[in-house]
Amino acid sequence: GAVGGSGDVGAAGTGGERMYRTGDLVVWNADGELEYRGRSDFQVKLRGLRIEPGEIEAALVAQPEVAQAVALVRGDDGTDQQLVAYVVAEAGHAVDADRLRTELARRLPGYMVPAAVVVLDELPVNASGKLDRRALPAPPRAVREFRAPRTPAEALVCTTFAQVLGVERIGLEDNFFELGGTSLSATTLAARLSAALGQQVPVLTLFTAPTPAAVLAELDRAAGEIDADGAFDVLLPLRRNGIGEPLFCVHPVGGVAWSFAGLAASMQRPLYGLQSPALSGEDLPGTVEQWARRYVEAIRSVQPEGPYHLLGWSLGGVLAHAVAVQLQDEGERVDLLAVMDSRFGEPDAGESEPVATAELLGGLLGERFEEFGDAMPDDPAEILDALPEPFASLGRERITAVLEAALGSVDLAAAYRPRIYRGDLTYFVAAHDASSEPAAERWIPAVSGTVRRHHLPTTHWRMTSAESLRRIGAVVGEHPDDSETA
Repeated sequence: GAVGGSGDVGAAGTGGERMYRTGDLVVWNADGELEYRGRSDFQVKLRGLRIEPGEIEAALVAQPEVAQAVALVRGDDGTDQQLVAYVVAEAGHAVDADRLRTELARRLPGYMVPAAVVVLDELPVNASGKLDRRALPAPPRAVREFRAPRTPAEALVCTTFAQVLGVERIGLEDNFFELGGTSLSATTLAARLSAALGQQVPVLTLFTAPTPAAVLAELDRAAGEIDADGAFDVLLPLRRNGIGEPLFCVHPVGGVAWSFAGLAASMQRPLYGLQSPALSGEDLPGTVEQWARRYVEAIRSVQPEGPYHLLGWSLGGVLAHAVAVQLQDEGERVDLLAVMDSRFGEPDAGESEPVATAELLGGLLGERFEEFGDAMPDDPAEILDALPEPFASLGRERITAVLEAALGSVDLAAAYRPRIYRGDLTYFVAAHDASSEPAAERWIPAVSGTVRRHHLPTTHWRMTSAESLRRIGAVVGEHPDDSETA
């Protein structure tokens, strides 16, 4: 295990003796002896983000094929810095560097995953037997390098990104959402970019162009006016590249999947949102099964073969389940079906319209929905149309169409009789809502395996807050078994 900062006083030892944190990272071997693996008290900063290399090293040596590991930031000039890990294999084991990065992505925040893992026969040491960091070889040049801004416009956009994220610096290829941005902070970024550049930058642009370079490319291409309609497409790419298979995130009744963008900070998978066809002018499908078919086609356009990973919030959980069943019907493998406080079945008599209105507002506003309290607005379209970005970008005509689709979708979900999904269901319970736990139990007959529950200290409408998404990302990134089963 790891012990803390060098020289710090720790908990009392046996018989009242004091134990001291030495900063040494050690593990028990098969003979019951402690083996030294490195240090845990070095703290570094990379682009303004504080990183504990000891956490990365501990995650690496937890892998059976890794005997020793060290993580550090390379790049002495401060302009081309990257996080690199060096590992030595256990005797008789081979190390797959790409697999190690995938495993780290499942256990650590995205900014703590090394850009490269270098396999060595042994770690270099100096005359006193300590690690010689200067003797560690440079990593392969194929990894993505930091691209510093070169023009005044690039510097202005990068500086604005950094200010909103609260980090020291941002490169041209750094992804806003991978560094902790959310759909709400994207609103702030869009407003500041618009003011700084003297040109309107719709917040929706950031969901399809989340890096400074991409924003500037959009500005150049648009010649003065950015078209943000791509943010309403059925398939919304939130991160095209990554490690492992993509995660497809299905919208709540509001129809938009923008709020899932915050998952990029806590996982390394490619990330796509699935959004209501009503947003782009299509008719609402007549059944949940037809709706799911539309999404299966969209999914397979970017990932023709499995294994597939699906996540749905509220109504999106029902749709994700139907998508998973159809993929299995086609002989495909689904490795993850996860839902966030999702339920199906008949609404109470006479409640279809108010339920749909609440879901629509909640799906669009997220945690802001709680500002309404128990007061349900008479005209949701009018209220949404008057809101600031990103909701204003919907436009009243589109809002009206989405509201009508939301009313119809509640009836579709109520009429849905799910076939059995062959596998386990990961269910995120909104622990601060009393109705969420019983809703999880209703899914038991809809799966052949178990319902694995993960309790989040939140409400239904705060399921996509930054903290909730951090917890969700840690689970869907690796699909662990440390949950409660129903």
